[in-house]
Amino acid sequence: MLERLSNNRCFGGVHRRYRHHSRALDCAVEFTVFLPPAALAGERVPAHLNHHARALLS
Repeated sequence: MLERLSNNRCFGGVHRRYRHHSRALDCAVEFTVFLPPAALAGERVPAHLNHHARALLS
């Protein structure tokens, strides 16, 4: 289950922090997402994975 921990306005967009239980790691994992104004308006925007996320996916 995905749990939203925070939701803060930032640079015209929203910065959100989430937590979920990782079966692969067998622990709680937190991550953040920045949604720029265009994304909030329903437009498609590029996504970027930081170095921590890339390491987990490789």
